[in-house]
Amino acid sequence: LAGIILFKRNVDSIEQVAELNESARHAAPVNSPPIIAVDQEGGRVVRLREPLTVIPCARRFGELDNAEITHKAGKLVGCELASLGFTLNFAPVCDVDTNPNSPIIGDRAYGSSSEKVIKHSLAFARGLISGGIIPCSKHFPGHGDTALDSHLSLPTVSHDIDRLNNVELRPFAAWAEA
Repeated sequence: LAGIILFKRNVDSIEQVAELNESARHAAPVNSPPIIAVDQEGGRVVRLREPLTVIPCARRFGELDNAEITHKAGKLVGCELASLGFTLNFAPVCDVDTNPNSPIIGDRAYGSSSEKVIKHSLAFARGLISGGIIPCSKHFPGHGDTALDSHLSLPTVSHDIDRLNNVELRPFAAWAEA
């Protein structure tokens, strides 16, 4: 047993989730705890709702543009997830929202500039870490300018390498350096 991810369909109650995560830890080999993951971005992508705190979507944090508040939100999410036995959160989104017609990213991104995405994705990630959770940035190599939903089709981005390096890949490069 190396890792598991819980989706909304796996969730009946907070108590059930905590028991499920505990049983996964007990099923793992000694000294090899499993990675127990969830998607808890905030906004429209949350697997666990009340009584946990449901934070706003990333775009709201980008609009507010206060990295300290973004960090505190990440820490709150991290503390709540850790208390239920999770170890990894598939968040934050590091996509740059450059296509207003994208069916998948939109308000899940912190903004339409790589600078804003870097500032807030790192703040949220550091908050998750402060709360005891490993962050996992997504969606490498960048999903913000695609026209298709990757759950249904294979989207592509046809920009040249300079554009890709300066926009889509830049947040992920910043993560690698952080």
